[in-house]
Amino acid sequence: MISLRWIGCLGFPFLFWATLEASRILDLVYGKEFVEGALALQILIWGQGLDLFCPFFGHVLYVKEKERKVFFINLASLIGNILSNVILIYFLCLKRDNDPTLAPIASALSMVVSLSIMFIGYVISFAEFGRAKESLLALARPAILALITLPVVFFIKPYVPVYLTWLVYGIVFMILAFALKVVRLFDYRRFWFLSGFSE
Repeated sequence: MISLRWIGCLGFPFLFWATLEASRILDLVYGKEFVEGALALQILIWGQGLDLFCPFFGHVLYVKEKERKVFFINLASLIGNILSNVILIYFLCLKRDNDPTLAPIASALSMVVSLSIMFIGYVISFAEFGRAKESLLALARPAILALITLPVVFFIKPYVPVYLTWLVYGIVFMILAFALKVVRLFDYRRFWFLSGFSE
């Protein structure tokens, strides 16, 4: 599962960092008046995180000629998105004195619900090949390492700009990822032959 480990190493550090630094990211890119949208951004970030991992599973299922399963997983995800949008917008916005400021949060949560359905569906489908547990473990290693190294952001956050916290955190993470052999420098050899799923 070399491909998944690399996806995890590229994705999890950014997800954790952006979750912590959401307010400063919005301040840097859009200005202080947009900082109130930090919660919606944090939720969207994890939705996009799920969207980062789902294509791997979907492509493998296509290769395994399981297009029917991909169709029904995506259909369930679509239905989940529609229902969660209707329910969450109703309860978060309309039930709270028609507060429109909660609509982005409701929509972000709906996307996370939708992509969670997709991710769970793909993992369950992988159980047919006996690779579900292996796939989750391949993602767990970089996720745990990203979480362990996250205090780096806390320590340097008061002293450096937001873009430097990402740079320093990313460098520390990758050094440890190589040192602990979560990924290896010569893994690229497998990508040339598209055989990342073979290990």
